[in-house]
Amino acid sequence: MSDTIQMWLEISFDVLYLVVVWGLVLTMKYREEVVVPNRRQMAKLIRYAFSLLAFGDTFHVGSRVIGYFMPQGLDATIALFDREVGLVGWSAFVTAVTVSLFYNGAGKCLFSHGRHSAVSR
Repeated sequence: MSDTIQMWLEISFDVLYLVVVWGLVLTMKYREEVVVPNRRQMAKLIRYAFSLLAFGDTFHVGSRVIGYFMPQGLDATIALFDREVGLVGWSAFVTAVTVSLFYNGAGKCLFSHGRHSAVSR
């Protein structure tokens, strides 16, 4: 497969992925009222967790799409705190942090000991 085809496949997938993830976040927001009232707080926490995931992925995946259109490609660098850092590498770090926070938050929602736990005991 040529590099051009591979690039456009990745860009298409990345954009479609972001549309789906942000679509899920918006759907959760606008359908919140159909959630049983005593579960709305948990639904809101899950939406916040997905928003965090979408934000991190937007940063990472979006920077890959931007990188493809820069002269240096995916090796493009940006100035951050007076240092040159790789755009894709920096965005991968941001995604790692947000995904970690996502799973931490999702785990707390699912396995909390309170009355709002998603897992029955």
